[in-house]
Amino acid sequence: MQTIPREMARLNALLVDAQAVSERLRDEHSAALAVREQDLRDAVDRHTAQERRMLEDVDRARQEAKQLGSGLTRERQQRMQSEEAAAQTLEAGRQLLRQTQQEAQQVERELRDQLGVESRLLVQAKSQAQGLQQRLDDINQIFAEEKRAHQLTHELLSASLNNAKMRASNKRVRIKP
Repeated sequence: MQTIPREMARLNALLVDAQAVSERLRDEHSAALAVREQDLRDAVDRHTAQERRMLEDVDRARQEAKQLGSGLTRERQQRMQSEEAAAQTLEAGRQLLRQTQQEAQQVERELRDQLGVESRLLVQAKSQAQGLQQRLDDINQIFAEEKRAHQLTHELLSASLNNAKMRASNKRVRIKP
């Protein structure tokens, strides 16, 4: 008779422990998911800022190239009096322009490569976030199933306890007469 209440108390204690562990796991997962989401937002912000800086660098390089071109034109007009000086200045300007264009093309290639890497990292971060969301959904489903199982166990234990009480009270009733 006393083993049933003890067993029920033990089962209830185990059930409470299971619920606490489940809650702790849910809290840990929620915290990890929040951190992961913040990391993803931070990565997107960093990516956007870096992309903006890169575009500004390209614009500056283009402006420098434009300024070089316009400076070259002014120099050519001012030095047209002397063909030799104009030819030397023009050749130096063209060489500088080619070098600047090559450098600008190199910078553009590097920026495109870097944008590709950042895009892949962003896709990877999104994929990880989706995986974490799926894991959270799976854990929530397991938690709901555990909760249902706990409820059924609780109902079975209550019914068993009620049956035991009824049998005990029936035995007492028979002994009295």
